[in-house]
Amino acid sequence: MEAAVTAGTVHFGHPDVADAAQMWQLVRALEHLDCNSPYFYLLWCRDFAESSVSARDDGGRLLGFVAGFRRPRALGTLFVWQIAVHPVHRRRGLGSQMLDRLIERGGAQTTALEASVMPGNAASLALFDSLARRRRGALRRRTLFEASCFPDHHDAEDLLRIDLTTPGDVHQ
Repeated sequence: MEAAVTAGTVHFGHPDVADAAQMWQLVRALEHLDCNSPYFYLLWCRDFAESSVSARDDGGRLLGFVAGFRRPRALGTLFVWQIAVHPVHRRRGLGSQMLDRLIERGGAQTTALEASVMPGNAASLALFDSLARRRRGALRRRTLFEASCFPDHHDAEDLLRIDLTTPGDVHQ
C-alpha cells in the first residue's frame, strides 16, 4: 500500500502557462516518459488545464502533474496523457492522489478514465489497477497501438479503461 502524502505539504490545482517550463523539465529528467516539446506543454497548460492536475509544495515547486483531456467524441471519458512525479516524491501516493482529484473534479460527467501504457510498465499498470479497485470500477485492457504504428522504435501501447459507472473487477 502506498503511504499517503502528508496533508498541508502538497497543494493541488490546475497547471497554467507559467508551469509549462517546470513540467517540461520534470519530464525531461524522467527517462521513462516521452518528453514532448516545451511548446507542447505551453499549449497543454493553456488549453487543457481544466482536465489536468498539478501538485506543488509550500514553496510553489512542482512535485508532479497529470496531463489529461476529455475525448472529443466521448466527453464523459477523461484520457490521461501523462503522469509525472518528481523522483523524491515517489512511493508516497502522489500519483494516486492526483488521479483521484482529477476524477473528483469531473464529477458525474466523468464516466470513464482511459490511459495508454506500455505492457511492461509495471508501475503504471499497478497505479491504474489500484485506482480501479479504489473506485470500484471495471478495468479493461486491450491493445491500442501496435509497435508497428510508431515511426521509430517504440513498444506497443495498451489502452487501460476504467468504467467509473459500472462496478466490477473486470480485467481483460
